[in-house]
Amino acid sequence: MKNKIRATEAALDMAIDWYPQAEKHETPKLYPGNQGRRAVVIHIAEGSYEAAVRWLQDAQLNPNSSAHFVIAKDARVAQLVSVNDGAWANGLRWNVDASQPNGGYWTNGRGVRVNPSWPDIVPGQNPNFYTISIEHEGYYQETWTPEMYAANNELLVWIAEQFDIWWVPYRSLIGHYAIDNVDRPNCPGPTVNFVKMAADANTTRILKMVVPQTGTKHVYGTTALLSLPTNTIISYLRDVDTEVYGYLDYRGKRWYITPYSFNNKQPYFFEAASTVPTPALFPSLSLNPGYRDSVTPSAGELRDLAPQWVRVLLFAQYQNFNTGQNTELDWLLDRVKQAKPNMQVLALVNPETLGEIPPPTGSANWSAYITKASNLAQKVAQFYRGKISALEVWNEPDVQQILPENYAALLSAAYPKIKAVNPDLPVISAGICCGEGFEYLRRVVAAAPNAFDFAGWHIYAERADGFPSANWGFGEIRNSINQARAIAGKPLWITEIGAQLDYDWGNLPPPQAVADYMNRAFAIMNDVGRNQVAQAFWFTWRIAGESWGMVDDVGTKRPAWFMFQELAKNAPQPPTGIAEITNVMLTPTTLDTGQVLNVSITVRNGTNATIPTQAPSPGLVYNEGETFLSRGYAEVNGAYRVGIDFDGRTGIDHPYRWGLGSALAPNETRTITGQIRLNKAAVKNYWAGLVQEQIAWKQDNVGKTLITVKQPTTPPPTGNPTILAVSFAPQTVQAGQLLNVSITVRNDTNVALATQGPNPGFTYLEGESFRSHGFTEQRDAFRVGVDFEGRTGIDHPYRWGFGSALNPGETRVINGAIRLNKVGTKKYWAGLVREQVAWLQDNQGATNITVSSGTPPPPTGKPIITVVQFSPTSLEQGQIVQVKVTVKNDSSQTLTTQGPDAGFLYNEGDNFLTKGFAPISGAWRIGVDYDGRSSVDPNIYPYRWSLGGSLAPGQSAVIVGFVRLNRRQSVDYWAGLIQEANNVIVDRAGVTRINVVKA
Repeated sequence: MKNKIRATEAALDMAIDWYPQAEKHETPKLYPGNQGRRAVVIHIAEGSYEAAVRWLQDAQLNPNSSAHFVIAKDARVAQLVSVNDGAWANGLRWNVDASQPNGGYWTNGRGVRVNPSWPDIVPGQNPNFYTISIEHEGYYQETWTPEMYAANNELLVWIAEQFDIWWVPYRSLIGHYAIDNVDRPNCPGPTVNFVKMAADANTTRILKMVVPQTGTKHVYGTTALLSLPTNTIISYLRDVDTEVYGYLDYRGKRWYITPYSFNNKQPYFFEAASTVPTPALFPSLSLNPGYRDSVTPSAGELRDLAPQWVRVLLFAQYQNFNTGQNTELDWLLDRVKQAKPNMQVLALVNPETLGEIPPPTGSANWSAYITKASNLAQKVAQFYRGKISALEVWNEPDVQQILPENYAALLSAAYPKIKAVNPDLPVISAGICCGEGFEYLRRVVAAAPNAFDFAGWHIYAERADGFPSANWGFGEIRNSINQARAIAGKPLWITEIGAQLDYDWGNLPPPQAVADYMNRAFAIMNDVGRNQVAQAFWFTWRIAGESWGMVDDVGTKRPAWFMFQELAKNAPQPPTGIAEITNVMLTPTTLDTGQVLNVSITVRNGTNATIPTQAPSPGLVYNEGETFLSRGYAEVNGAYRVGIDFDGRTGIDHPYRWGLGSALAPNETRTITGQIRLNKAAVKNYWAGLVQEQIAWKQDNVGKTLITVKQPTTPPPTGNPTILAVSFAPQTVQAGQLLNVSITVRNDTNVALATQGPNPGFTYLEGESFRSHGFTEQRDAFRVGVDFEGRTGIDHPYRWGFGSALNPGETRVINGAIRLNKVGTKKYWAGLVREQVAWLQDNQGATNITVSSGTPPPPTGKPIITVVQFSPTSLEQGQIVQVKVTVKNDSSQTLTTQGPDAGFLYNEGDNFLTKGFAPISGAWRIGVDYDGRSSVDPNIYPYRWSLGGSLAPGQSAVIVGFVRLNRRQSVDYWAGLIQEANNVIVDRAGVTRINVVKA
């Protein structure tokens, strides 16, 4: 099966001419070749299978029409024309008429004017050249037999595999009526459901691709979703257990699909664990309201219990309403400090703090009450800045019978006041009781979506994955969490979860049952991940005279006390020292709209622990107005990122954020780079910060720089194509890094400018040229090029096309990159060429670029690939592509290897097994793989070569191999490093598009 999974518009290898399941009834009535395959056209024969086959095959009986296929009611299939040629089934004639909107109109075979409804018909081109036709036995008013429908479905799947088409109803799958609405208005008939037909064929094709593997996968963090019918990938936030039907491998990753995706007209695959699992969740303690030692463990006992956080309610009798100080909170902070200096405190403000119960619903006093409550929350946040670690605004307003909208108004008033005086203090919305209050939470979030950082949630009497019994309580903890998290749109803080001895525990001893429940509940919260539950507080230590708590009235420890201690004991100690920004560079300080601001932030890990990070990787380019959230990189609890903020920003703070690339080791320093394309003329300050996501900003307002963005001064029309702007960035790079090129071109002529490859975005290695990649000059094509001081050989060796023809008056920005390896300083500039005619402009934007040696990266502890090069990247069928791979042994072990030796030539379709080089366990080889390989060859990395000999620690080797490519194709190839048998250590290195055209 040809399972190529790549863009439909890409050049494809030649399809198999004849459908293997078809009876062959070849006809001479055809157009040789085709102009691509835009659609399959469904027909009804208005007669029997035998009559249709004879009529469409016999040139004497019927000299004017043919079809590719005919399908019988009993599922027989006849093929008359190769799918690589054009049949005579969907023909129209184009009549030139300048008065018409498209410059002409269509007529059918009788010369009658028709109005095709198919939106993808190409004016001036006979549809027979780019469609495939399928005739069906019967009459238009009949319902198809199940056998004919099934045969049609299998044929559509086969055609889709040949041409990599995903069926879209009324676009790539149409009826004859959509081409000829006059003579064929009822073809194929009203009983044909194109939506169902497309969905069924797509589903069948996907089922053939998928490797069945039933089970469950846990999906973490920001997860990639792949749509095969559109070849697009999107991101969404998810952290759940998902049932799996099976998987397929695509773009070097494994993608899973659920059993429920197949009835979706656009099935999605998901990437499991696209980010690392979130850090473990350790228990915190919610204190019952009360006085000091009656509800609070001693410092020694707190030290032994070791909760991560302690939650405390503030009372009005200890509250200073002018300053925000609360003397009982002072006492608790002192006790916590005695117990464990790094233990954190969540303070709760509630009616008890205000000393005033909420007004009744509908009261005119609500406005004044909200003002008083929000002002008090602000004062507490201000007074205890740096002393408390989070603030919860209200507790169980649903139990207090406060309307959700009234509570939301209070929260909306308090949030900006708190942030104004303590911007890094997390604000937790009220914990809503008691695991099933979804509608209340939904109404709060709808009314105040941006007035909290985390959503409070309480869980009581919810089963722990069926414990203690299947019908116990109100629901399941896991379901409660996942539903609340989905409604909140932000991670939850379970500010209360608990169980009392008086619950019905069946035959279980209540003290032990409570301990078991605690253990199972925290296991569930750990399993769903910190993006679902950021913190969780067990309720409580003690309530005198009641069956709640981990100790009884006289202080005797119950089993739950020891379970809490057991769960908490493995919590990592907070690191000592600080992570900090040591340098910030924002350049240039003056730029035109549409140009990029280069960001460079140096971070040092001065702690004694490795600090984690998350996506996006350094180098990401944001467009002004985008955010890390809009790009799909939501916060991962505890991860470190750098961010850029600016004057007058509204909405998400530090919207432009970048990860560190990988975890930062103790005492390691790293420079993080990125870019922001600024499109609005303005003058404002930009600055950098360092955040530990969902915890705190570690630094802010670092490297504040005034950036001026102005409208470019547009030169007057010249009558010629014109370069308007040139940018080279950064102007100082380390060897091996990219020089980014941006050239703005305007077409001041009155004709469209033709162009050629490579397309914008192409990356050159220093020393390469457009010719070495197969993009030789095509006369009259327009391209931009980059030249430099001291260049010998081909002038402007780095050239890029426009991507498509540049229309009169159109302006376009052409981007590209050059990976510079040679240390030194030289001037680079841009030019505009009409190939094989003349250079129209040159010496534009001359800029000195400095390449420094830099500091070599530290050993990774494992072998790595440092350089990959495929050449040429454009060739004809039967020609040879060379692959050159540099491997460095960063491990402490000598790497053994096996054949074939470097320089070995594979023919396409060969692999290391067919050539007699079966894996030797433990040996190392480099390999080459490519998109769609699984449909051609089941072996990953089918082309493999030796390292040339044993590779000692610290040594590097350059391996060269060759592959003769025989198929027409436009496919991504890449290199990998394999420890046999089939353990891929480095995957998808140096992904390069290889184009093979007809010889």
